Amino acid sequence: MLRAAGFTDVHCAGAPAWDAAYQGIYRAALTMHAEDGTALAGLQGEARRRLPTTYFPSTRYGALELAC
Repeated sequence: MLRAAGFTDVHCAGAPAWDAAYQGIYRAALTMHAEDGTALAGLQGEARRRLPTTYFPSTRYGALELAC
């Protein structure tokens, strides 16, 4: 899709440290009590949606960098 839009040198790279940080934040948020409508409740919803589809570069692609 990006190449069709005119981008010629597109590369995707994994960021294991970022992935680990986000997973830690999500898991910590899920252990806390949150009132409806608060930022923490929103973060918990995001965590419930995103943790099941967490990106694991070493198992999903076998490398940390790939060409899209």
